[in-house]
Amino acid sequence: MLIVWGRKKTSRVLGYVADFCFLCRGPRAFKLIRNGSVGHVYYISFGEGKLVGYERTCTECGERFAADITTYSNVAEALVPVDELKHSTYPNFDSVMQERIELEKRVQKSPDSLSASERYALIKAPFLLLASKVETQFSSPTKTDWRTGLALFAAIVLPFLAGFAVCQLESPSPDRVDHCLIAAGAAFFVGIAFTAWQIVLSNRRFISREVVPVLAKSLAPLHPSEAEITNVLDELKRLRLKMASKLTTAELYKFLQNSPYR
Repeated sequence: MLIVWGRKKTSRVLGYVADFCFLCRGPRAFKLIRNGSVGHVYYISFGEGKLVGYERTCTECGERFAADITTYSNVAEALVPVDELKHSTYPNFDSVMQERIELEKRVQKSPDSLSASERYALIKAPFLLLASKVETQFSSPTKTDWRTGLALFAAIVLPFLAGFAVCQLESPSPDRVDHCLIAAGAAFFVGIAFTAWQIVLSNRRFISREVVPVLAKSLAPLHPSEAEITNVLDELKRLRLKMASKLTTAELYKFLQNSPYR
């Protein structure tokens, strides 16, 4: 008898806290999540399992970051304005984050006062923050969107429909079965080719939908030039990060030029 068992990830929302979002460039409300690893038998498990860690999800940009639960004095049950969350969950936020808050004020009011090293670090930071997300997306062939799933479903169903249609339309003859099989085979290969194309497009859609807009919003206050973006992507390429090959300077810069965040 085959027994299916193993471990799976569990997640539980603990509540809400205030913290600094380095992509939104300011204090934001975060959803605090506990991640665990629990054993299962036939995918049925009980309890939260062994603690793996905590993460926080920004309620504005939706990005996830690792969280140190000891940072917070309390966890709020309900989502309230960020100033209220700061008071109840992170009362020393302003003193802890004072240096970063002052830096962001300079970005907003006098970006020319930034040194070259400060500017480069601020431009590079959001790329690095999103790099792991891109690595995860492109490391797993199973991460696809609904269009790819629909194409795969069509690749499975269409051969049967094509073969059945030919068998119904063609007059009885010794070659009828062969013609039905040929139609089914042709439909299968067309479906597989279309599915493969959709997988390629799904990765492009991921970059265009999940990465470029977030980067553009984070970079907008800095008004980076094409050369500055290229320099960052060149460094990511030297670090062998997939983002460097999946994102182009032209795509991001064009989005920035038309961005409502400028």
